[in-house]
Order: sequence, then C-alpha cells, then structure tokens
Amino acid sequence: MRISQKINTIKEFFKQLPLKMAEHSFLSFLALFFISLIIGGIMLYKYDITTRKKEIKIEGRLIKLHKKRMENVLESIDKREKNFQEVDFKTWQNPFQKSFVFPGVSTSTQEATSTEEKTPL
Repeated sequence: MRISQKINTIKEFFKQLPLKMAEHSFLSFLALFFISLIIGGIMLYKYDITTRKKEIKIEGRLIKLHKKRMENVLESIDKREKNFQEVDFKTWQNPFQKSFVFPGVSTSTQEATSTEEKTPL
C-alpha cells in the first residue's frame, strides 16, 4: 500500500507540473535557462578545455606515395581542366530564338495538323 501511494503522489506531481510551470513561467524560464548554461559549460569544459590541455603526439612515420596513382590523379585533373577551358570556346545555340529548331521536332504546320487529325482524344 505504501509503494502504490508513493507512485500515486509522483503521478499527481507530474500531472500538475505543466500547470505549475505555466503559472510561474518567468521562474520556469530562469530555471531552464540556468540548467542549459550549466550543461553548456560542462560540454565546453569536456570537449574544448580538456582537449587543449592534452599534448598531441606526432609519430615519425613517413608517408608513402604511390607514383602510378599520383600520375593517374594528375592526368584526370589535367583532363578536367582542359574540358573546363574548352567550354569557353564552344558556340552554343540560343533556344529562345525563333530560328532554333529542336532535334526531332518538325516545324511545318501541315505535318503538325496531320498528326493532330490522327490522334484521338
């Protein structure tokens, strides 16, 4: 009986908590604000200040470069650069001019009307 009575009082407390927080909204705001400041300070200390205190150990291993892979990468960079520079010299058609013809589209009105007559609605 005693445990169930404690559980009921805890349930009642959590049921009334939003109402109490709404009644005392300024105090609730201050409490939540300070709680967030405390949590933020803990995170700042853990992830920033403690990491600055640690010494970084640098190992003396040499980096191995594969000559063949390096050449392949440089070739692909050169190809991309060449393609990028070729775009400036290319002549492009203006799709907004009346003389522009889309490929595969006929411009004659007679052909267009004949296809309209054949297609059922």
